[in-house]
Amino acid sequence: MAIGFLECAGYGTVLYAMDKACKAAEVRIIGIDTINPKDAGAFIPLTAQAKFEGGTDDVKEACEYARRAALDLAGPEDVLTEIIERPFEGTKRLSQITKTELRKTKDKKNLTAVGVLEISYFSNTVVAVDQALKTADVRIVSCHKKLGGKMCHTVLAGMTSEVQAAVEAVKEAGRLIGAENIKTAVVICNPHPEIKKILNMNK
Repeated sequence: MAIGFLECAGYGTVLYAMDKACKAAEVRIIGIDTINPKDAGAFIPLTAQAKFEGGTDDVKEACEYARRAALDLAGPEDVLTEIIERPFEGTKRLSQITKTELRKTKDKKNLTAVGVLEISYFSNTVVAVDQALKTADVRIVSCHKKLGGKMCHTVLAGMTSEVQAAVEAVKEAGRLIGAENIKTAVVICNPHPEIKKILNMNK
């Protein structure tokens, strides 16, 4: 048994990377946390962590997939993975610290994708999400404005083509709010049940 850690800039990056990791290996997410602010001048001024457990080989594989996926959205200086084999019980309790209640969800057939957005400032987020909702048949799964600094994190859900259209609309909204304020706008197709557990998509 082992515990793995992914720590990187951006809550959205963690969701995206952990979806890839959970699809590649048999691991279970046991905690999500954030530290804020990482660096007010950073591209995404928020560090997020995912903690996950499983067999040693699975955790090693998940760490590698998570690291590679995180590098799609963040620089190498902002991505860290670690593994603890046979963790001490006290260490395992530390790993279960979470800012999000992890709950199993009921699959909904019309929710085949999620769009993960990280946008600077709440008002910019509302403008961009409004464009997404006017463009595509998606719903807001979550919106956090207290994850860290001036960053707002939003998740949209729906059919894959609708989510893709919504995320493109958010990118287009960069003309209104400034493209530099859209830090992450990514689609996760068929999100893994462990990611749905984080998002509480049954609410």
